[in-house]
Amino acid sequence: MIIEIPQNNKILPHKENILKIHNSHPVLNLLNDYNPIIAGGYPMALLFAPRKKENTDQIVPGYYSDYDIYFETKDAFESAQAHIEANYDPFDFRKYETTNASSYTLYNEPDPILGPDKSTQIQLIRKLTAPPQDALKTFDFINCAVGYAPKTGSFFVHEKAFAYHYNKELEILNPWMLEGLDDTDAELLGKDNIASLSNIIIQIARFKKYCIRWEYTLGTKAFQKLLSIYEKHPHLKMEKDMTLRVTGGLYDQAEYVALQNQNVWEAIAPIIRSHELWRDYKDEHGHLNGKNELHNQEILVDLM
Repeated sequence: MIIEIPQNNKILPHKENILKIHNSHPVLNLLNDYNPIIAGGYPMALLFAPRKKENTDQIVPGYYSDYDIYFETKDAFESAQAHIEANYDPFDFRKYETTNASSYTLYNEPDPILGPDKSTQIQLIRKLTAPPQDALKTFDFINCAVGYAPKTGSFFVHEKAFAYHYNKELEILNPWMLEGLDDTDAELLGKDNIASLSNIIIQIARFKKYCIRWEYTLGTKAFQKLLSIYEKHPHLKMEKDMTLRVTGGLYDQAEYVALQNQNVWEAIAPIIRSHELWRDYKDEHGHLNGKNELHNQEILVDLM
């Protein structure tokens, strides 16, 4: 269940800090009149990420890199686009459009929260949700089912998000990219099966991303889900550098680059082996035993 935490709440002791941080961002505040919901990494960082010791009005780097913004109506989405483009010279930003989003990198607008060496990056999500907070129900992890409505100052969060965060566990909500797989054991990506298996590679990479970023271990359901996919597709490996695209969902057609000669399971083996149930698991395929793991290597590169 998604619950609302209003601006005048007594739950968040650092709500004034949250407001001060958000209100310092001139680009985000351009869009307040269109009643957006900012979801994912940024509001999660507002709630949970540590602040810099030398400046508590800035979030420690590494917890998010851009802003995913959702709207209730087509008019609101298009007005937000027009407002950004009217306020910046065309030579000062790069616009990258997909069927999923209009993405902007504002070269001459240093991000006031991330720091002066980071350009502001904003993604306006095309898929509309009414109300916009319903988008959170489709997120893959309970932990990142967090949204912030700047017009009202309200947060929308999964009712268990706080518990899983403070227990340092990553738990699944709706990892739909792992559903609907057939029983074909596709050992290599790069041929005819690339379209059908892009989603699974992208989703597996997200497990690693959030565990490393937030120092989480896997929740029990997340652990069991990953092992069920591992047993069906143990030899997932890219045979060449390639672009993977999400098919379906809010991030339909979002693109990532996968690198050649990576067995995906070897890349995420440490986060699986850290779960307490690992000691009772027999790894018949051998990709999780630690001999060839690529713990510090990124699986995918986001092409925002």
